[in-house]
Amino acid sequence: MKSVVTRTDTDIGKTVSAAGRTVAPGARYGKPVQAGLADGSDAASAVTLGVPADRLLAEAYRLTTSCSPHFAAEIDGVSILGIAFVGDAVEDSEATIAALGNVRRLGRLPRLDPLNAATLVEAFAANFDLEAFP
Repeated sequence: MKSVVTRTDTDIGKTVSAAGRTVAPGARYGKPVQAGLADGSDAASAVTLGVPADRLLAEAYRLTTSCSPHFAAEIDGVSILGIAFVGDAVEDSEATIAALGNVRRLGRLPRLDPLNAATLVEAFAANFDLEAFP
């Protein structure tokens, strides 16, 4: 089974959250579409956060312009493991989102300062049950 981190906004924590997930045994990091290359790729950012280079999957598409590549894509057959939150806790909002989506809350990755491989591994282990990820 694969875990997918998805959201359409930029700079909200998808790369950090996915890199944190990759600390689990056997996990790999991949971003099928890299949109925006001016600041480097998300894969390069994941490596600086401690993801070993041999656990990276190559992007299928690399777009130079920053934009949302999702436009009306329909995905079939993907079961939802749950939802992970990033940032400051907002208990009632998190509970409502999980209830409306009928999904399990996997945890919440707090804002990290400093953000580096060591603090990410520590925060992910403290805020998520790695056994919950297949």
